[in-house]
Amino acid sequence: LGLADMCVAVGRCHAVLPAAAPGQILFFDALQLHALSTLHARKSALAALAISPCGSRVASASEKGTTVSVHSFPQGELLHAFRRGAIPA
Repeated sequence: LGLADMCVAVGRCHAVLPAAAPGQILFFDALQLHALSTLHARKSALAALAISPCGSRVASASEKGTTVSVHSFPQGELLHAFRRGAIPA
């Protein structure tokens, strides 16, 4: 897929990338070289993926592109869902 993102902070380096199942995100500790957790973020395949600079938020979008979801890390709680066309111009 080619989707991945990293955040580097003092003493830690986290990466996010698609997991084995469609719509899942794998959180990976790039310093210790092990998986931290997996989040089922979407129902369909991921098209975009980003992690915040401090590593506490992860944004994702599906191939359909209707919504952008923002989850907390490591809790995996859905914080925001931005829907295309939800706010009038």
